[in-house]
Amino acid sequence: MNAGQLPAWFEANKKPVLGVAAAGVAGLALMRARKRTAGATAGGLSSPAVDTALATGPAIAGTVPYDSSAIDGYNDLQNQIYKLTDQQQQQSPVPVPEYKPGFYQNLGSGRIYQLDASGNADWLSPSEFKSLGGNAKNVTKVAKDNTFWTSVTRVDPKEKTTA
Repeated sequence: MNAGQLPAWFEANKKPVLGVAAAGVAGLALMRARKRTAGATAGGLSSPAVDTALATGPAIAGTVPYDSSAIDGYNDLQNQIYKLTDQQQQQSPVPVPEYKPGFYQNLGSGRIYQLDASGNADWLSPSEFKSLGGNAKNVTKVAKDNTFWTSVTRVDPKEKTTA
């Protein structure tokens, strides 16, 4: 998958991707809440020594017992994330539409391009467009944020050389 296909893939898989992200945020929030609760039960102290003692278990008599619920919750969350990512990888990729040679207009800039068979989109000045037999009827209008513009190689005016 290349960077140009990423927006289309995200659009097609928005719910699972956002679900995984939400699960990750919820898991991190749970871990932090448990850590604060554990710090509060350790006499209100929160320091690397207390955090290490809580994470590794009691090493000294009379210390706070080890609470594994945050780590268990994190591990369960990781397993769910792995299942979701495996499902995503098993799904077929989002097909990228193939565009036929012709005239295309970027609705953001208003520029007209001529797409050739190799995927190069050459910007045309109004006089070039007319000389090639172009008219409003044979121009395909494409939104400025459409994946078309990332799937073709554009040659814009500043890149053209004058003869």
